[in-house]
Amino acid sequence: MSSNIVKCQLLDVKNNALILQKCKNLGDSFQTNLKFVQHYENIV
Repeated sequence: MSSNIVKCQLLDVKNNALILQKCKNLGDSFQTNLKFVQHYENIV
């Protein structure tokens, strides 16, 4: 769970407020957030 939070924070470090907001909006589901982060990383 902590790694999921770290990944969300890394998005914030990249100064991408929209992506970070989407990450927050996904809620507490680790799997959902992880899939979103992986999708974001694939785009970059």
